Amino acid sequence: MKLTRKVVISLLMLVYAGSVFAQQQNVNKKQNNEEETSVETEYLNDVDGDIITTLADSDEYDNKLVALQYLQAALDDGNTSEAVIYGLDKLAGEGINNQSRTNGRLINNFPEIRRQACLLMAKVPTEHSKNTLISIAVADNEPMVIAAACKALGEIGINDNDETVEAIAFANRRNQVLNPTSSLALEVLNSFEALADSTENKKTMIDAIARISTDYRYVTPVRQKAYKLLKKLSKIQESLPVTVELSPLRLAIVSSRSAPAHMRVINTLKKWGVYVNEVYFLGGMPKDKVLKAFGAHIFFDDQDIHLESSSKVVPSGKVPYSSNSPLKHLGEK
Repeated sequence: MKLTRKVVISLLMLVYAGSVFAQQQNVNKKQNNEEETSVETEYLNDVDGDIITTLADSDEYDNKLVALQYLQAALDDGNTSEAVIYGLDKLAGEGINNQSRTNGRLINNFPEIRRQACLLMAKVPTEHSKNTLISIAVADNEPMVIAAACKALGEIGINDNDETVEAIAFANRRNQVLNPTSSLALEVLNSFEALADSTENKKTMIDAIARISTDYRYVTPVRQKAYKLLKKLSKIQESLPVTVELSPLRLAIVSSRSAPAHMRVINTLKKWGVYVNEVYFLGGMPKDKVLKAFGAHIFFDDQDIHLESSSKVVPSGKVPYSSNSPLKHLGEK
């Protein structure tokens, strides 16, 4: 009986030892496979990196398109190696930051290459990518490239010291003067909306949005989006964690009225529960000097005569209104 027990115990120990050995073998095999996979992945990344670098450095347009395809695949696989970053930088600045010339003629001005590279750069949300995109947004002359850079900046979301918002506003303002483009303005608005919460001083942002909303060279949907974004930003005041008197948003009434008509304005504000920081009753004097001194970001009025002078110092918008007054049709008879 004792012998039988010893035999059984010995068999169990052998089975257990065999199981432990098999498990250890599986662990070792798994580790070896992982090491082999890691080495293989690193090798393939190096090969792809060499291909990307070679194609990006080429002066041929088709080679750069192929480089973009390799970059897309690399980023989809999570590859953000130095070669990938180099390729993105090289292609995003193609013809701008890096130029190739033959007999003085620029031969590598490829806006479509720059546009696609800027969009891919959004997949690498780093300070380096942000700085590269800002340099492109303020230096490039092609609206579609600037739009792509602005879109990528909004997706990356880095906006330390409002640097990104300032750059986007500058790029759009430069384009708006020479060549207003609705597609660019739309991407600017989308980026502003994405960066609004991280923007400390919204003066530049509001100024740029106001200019878009009142510029009739832009298509109606873009101007409407700008107007809606202005309304959204105006509601920030209601959710600020401070009393309205300490709000960083300042409101002022600039009226041509004077005493005693000014009481109508004051009573209306009280009835509506509207708080304003300052009120100016000018008695018919021009409004532009007061608006400039106040540092207004945007001004609204219902009369063209006031908007003509104010628009020279601040973005200005007309407020239309309906009236059933019989005086409205007096001059039509």
